[in-house]
Amino acid sequence: MPAAKTPASRKKCAQCAGNPLLQASCPACGGSGLGVKPPKAKKIAAPEQPPAEPAFSLDLPEIPGPFADPVSALRGVWGFPRFRAGQREIIDHVVAGGDAVGILPTSAGKSLLFQLPAVMRSDRPVLVISPLIALMRDQVARALSLGIPAVAVTSQYTPAQLSEVIRQIPRCSLVYAAPERFDDPRFHLALSARPPWLIAVDEAHSMGAEAGLSFRPAYRFARNLYDRRSLGERPQWLAVTASATEEVVQDIRDCFGMPSARLFRFSCDRPNLSYRVRACEGGAKLIAVRNLLDKHLEGGGAGIVYTLRRQDAEDIADYLRKQGRPARHYHAGMTGKGERQAVEELFFGKQLDVVVATCAFGMGVDRSDVRIVVMHGLPKSIEDFYQMAGRGGRDGKPSVAVALYDSGRDYNTRKWLITSGKDLRKNRYSERHGFTEEKFEAAKEQQLGLLRQLDEFLRSRRCRAQLLRGYFGEQQGQPCRNCDNCQRGS
Repeated sequence: MPAAKTPASRKKCAQCAGNPLLQASCPACGGSGLGVKPPKAKKIAAPEQPPAEPAFSLDLPEIPGPFADPVSALRGVWGFPRFRAGQREIIDHVVAGGDAVGILPTSAGKSLLFQLPAVMRSDRPVLVISPLIALMRDQVARALSLGIPAVAVTSQYTPAQLSEVIRQIPRCSLVYAAPERFDDPRFHLALSARPPWLIAVDEAHSMGAEAGLSFRPAYRFARNLYDRRSLGERPQWLAVTASATEEVVQDIRDCFGMPSARLFRFSCDRPNLSYRVRACEGGAKLIAVRNLLDKHLEGGGAGIVYTLRRQDAEDIADYLRKQGRPARHYHAGMTGKGERQAVEELFFGKQLDVVVATCAFGMGVDRSDVRIVVMHGLPKSIEDFYQMAGRGGRDGKPSVAVALYDSGRDYNTRKWLITSGKDLRKNRYSERHGFTEEKFEAAKEQQLGLLRQLDEFLRSRRCRAQLLRGYFGEQQGQPCRNCDNCQRGS
């Protein structure tokens, strides 16, 4: 066994050589006079560099035109020989300088009402207030494909990309943004270079009292938010939607400060849509969803299933997959990077045929071959029912919208959501713009009244198309002979 090393047998310090006069202050050995093996230097890993952000640039076309009249623009940009019913009257009114409220059924071409005026003027853009990123992305892509310079200012971009998008606003004919974007000073600064001459509010029913305080509160206060950072002369306002009662129309006029706006209302009729209600309790709803999809998608096409709760959307989609039906869920609580966008792209790209979603999915975005819409959860109102149903059959072919109604449970759940304040919450917009407790209570009473009307509609044995016409202020006309009640009586 080798002898243990003694201090005398160790090597002397290379710097002081153990000299007592030097070793006391020797920095190399610290006063020991001995050679000390220096500790191994710890390897410090180089900090990971974030991946370089890919280069981002916007290749915007030049502003088209000039065009002598709307027909020249329609033919020159869109390649259409003529307008659809109702479009020309609204466009002429807006181009002549008037405010307007346009109510046209789904698939009537509402986006043209603000896109065509945007190419009639090259000096200033049209600002489009829109509720959903998917809707904005779809319309911007379509505009760019037609040679119209357009951007959407949304959260889908990184901060650096968003700065570039905002920088390009002065070059655009169309600028899309959510109403909350009015709180961004950079957005207003970019708009100030070429202030909008027209502000178009797409899906304007979203600001109605029965929706505006629960779905997108900033919709109700968009004009106040815009005026707070006034950009000069007052712009024109155009509100478009597929549905609005007289009360909602008045609400739109009041909130957007256009009391004399001309109303253009066209029939809510969708003759290719069959409206149906099926009494369905508990777990039977799940089986009904599967059977309805199997029946109505047998020949192809797509289906949307609407739910009240996010968890329901996930559970139903999971159940359908286990039954052999490819399906994905969609709701605002999906937080994974790009999750919602991936579902949108699969569905609207026709790589996925069934989506189980909360209420906003599909709003204004055109997949034309939706053959069936199933309402697993109870809508908020007759208007909400009509909006959901309207996402079917945009190609004009027969489609069906079915509400599965557990009258006791569904009605009481909706009532509780209203009275408990789950649907109507205070927020920074309502507080900032003076929405008092009294106004909240009045809004709750209004929502309860709309819920009672919906319950009567779902229970009724009369033609559902006639009931919808009457609800939206039209003459009821003849029975449709297409809904469940008409077919039951034939």
